Amino acid sequence: MAITLGIDLAAAPERTAACAVTWDGDTAVAEVLPGPHTDENLIGIMSRRWDKIGIDAPLGWRSEEHTSELQSHHD
Repeated sequence: MAITLGIDLAAAPERTAACAVTWDGDTAVAEVLPGPHTDENLIGIMSRRWDKIGIDAPLGWRSEEHTSELQSHHD
């Protein structure tokens, strides 16, 4: 059995979501973790023991600037 933490970051804590998924063979059970998810709340959640943590972080606020910055790291 494995437990994964999933976090979907948003600009505001009340729009940020988090869930725990318990994987057991071919079965997955998801549990929504209640918010709001402030930075302090998320740090506390992430400090628990998880097998994996997945974070969805939007980078599209200023897409041209981010694309340029990412490209410069590639070059």
